[in-house]
Amino acid sequence: MATSGRTWKQLPRQGRSSGLSDVAIMRTRARGRNLHEELLVMEPRVVAVATDNPLTAVGEVRLADLADHALVINSFSGTTSLHLWQDGRRPVVAVEVDTLDDWQTYIAAGVGLGVTPASTAWMHPHSEITYLPLRDAPPVPVYLVWASNHQHPALRSFVRLARDVVAEDAG
Repeated sequence: MATSGRTWKQLPRQGRSSGLSDVAIMRTRARGRNLHEELLVMEPRVVAVATDNPLTAVGEVRLADLADHALVINSFSGTTSLHLWQDGRRPVVAVEVDTLDDWQTYIAAGVGLGVTPASTAWMHPHSEITYLPLRDAPPVPVYLVWASNHQHPALRSFVRLARDVVAEDAG
């Protein structure tokens, strides 16, 4: 959803620079002169398929394996576009949606597959969707972003905690 002509990808940066938020977690670069960003993790991608899809028997998938399938793209908050497929064999887009709920509904119904960061599988589980490792897709960067002149007393503790949680999950 856009707000006053702004896209979702602009909102964390604008909220941070306006003082509406102290820290933002973003999957795109902040690119602001007065913003500090720290790369927390490079998150792997997975492919979301209906639980009755034959790909579930494969166990892991490569981008080339998806070229003959239709995709469901979340154009509002998603991190996937056809640019992931650079060899000329790209899947077709079955439908573009603008909510995670719609994205999952179309995938569960077998309309198409979805490609998403791995955290979607545990943050938004769906009983009719199986998430499979996508072995050759570039990972998605996850940044912690805050104003360069941020003075909140808990900022350093929060950043340290975020680093520790990411390190713990990696280990």
